[in-house]
Amino acid sequence: MKGFRTKIGIFGRMNAGKSSLINALTNQDIAIVSDVPGTTTDPVSKSMELLPLGPVTLVDTAGLDDVSELGMKRVERALDVLKDVDLALLVIDATRLDKGLEFEEKVIRKAKELGIPVIGVVNKIDLREVSDEDVTELMKRYDIPFVKVSAKTKEGLITLKREIVLRAPAEQEVPLVADLCKGGEAILYIFPKDIKSPKGKLPLVWVRAFRETIDQDAYCVIAREDNVKETLDYLDRKISLTVVDTKAFENAYIPDAPLTSFSVIEARCKGDLTTFIKGVRVINALNKGDRILIVQCCEDRNNPDDLWIDFIANELKKRGCMVEFGDINDYSDHKLIIHCNACKLRRDEMLKRIEFVRERGGSITTIGLSACYLKYYLSKFLDPFPLERMVLDGIEVGDIPYEFLGRNKVCPVNAWKY
Repeated sequence: MKGFRTKIGIFGRMNAGKSSLINALTNQDIAIVSDVPGTTTDPVSKSMELLPLGPVTLVDTAGLDDVSELGMKRVERALDVLKDVDLALLVIDATRLDKGLEFEEKVIRKAKELGIPVIGVVNKIDLREVSDEDVTELMKRYDIPFVKVSAKTKEGLITLKREIVLRAPAEQEVPLVADLCKGGEAILYIFPKDIKSPKGKLPLVWVRAFRETIDQDAYCVIAREDNVKETLDYLDRKISLTVVDTKAFENAYIPDAPLTSFSVIEARCKGDLTTFIKGVRVINALNKGDRILIVQCCEDRNNPDDLWIDFIANELKKRGCMVEFGDINDYSDHKLIIHCNACKLRRDEMLKRIEFVRERGGSITTIGLSACYLKYYLSKFLDPFPLERMVLDGIEVGDIPYEFLGRNKVCPVNAWKY
């Protein structure tokens, strides 16, 4: 569920009470608390439920005022965390409010540059009284909300939680299949015989697609690639949409209905499908010596599409391309970035990565779409998305009227300028 969690960064000086605040917010002793300055060194992520917000990842960072040679590197790493969080909590020790906030100001400035909301948390009010006038003055000076709390006595925590819920950005939800089906219709999902997920588990994208189908009061029909026809004969119901795992497509019976794949609907849900389609077209224009960067967010290969990495790398090497593996920040003059399917990223995180590549004049697509393209399946999988199929065919597409989108079952979020 990592890809659906709100990520909250905790910043502040050494001994400001960052770890104590995490323990107080979660009502658990999950962060090490000590009076020794610098107990927290490198950023540490902890996933949990933070009611009433829901699933979150809290990132505890090193103290901002560590001026040792090693400490300055830790501070730099702590500030880099701002690029990946949805919300920042800036913890300030109430006992040193009158001594200046030069280190805290760095966080505020950088967060504003990145468009990350910040909440100032004046901690340790059990040791020093902080008036409402003091808080108002801080808000005027830094133009961010401030809340006074005591992580020790838990005073002010309810107010802080309310502020977190208010300031945490809402996820930009894009459905997998909810806008492609309606009540009473039957959606067919086809899987390979040898599902690679751990026993008793299914990829999150599959589970979410099932849930969306059920929530639409549609029929969720699941078949293995070798028994599709038997399943449909038993069902005796017309299929309105088929969603197939790429690996199962070649050998499966495909009914006469609009067809797509998990690779396509996940790319649409997690990022910008049109940008990814434009990116996949770059494969045809690759020349010998072109550099390709394959980016994975995690090392385990539990997402079925990630099993295509070796196939993609070999196909590109046959064309004389230089295939490299790395992080999104390793991008330089690469002709194309082929990103993993982002199962552990939130959509807004993936959109930031897309924008990062766009700003540098590059192209980006996904592993799943690249595999479909190299297998010559992708055009078939774009039945429900006529605009994207036009883009795949190299047709320039401008503003599209919403009536067209409705007639063709295209999600309105795709009504952008291409």
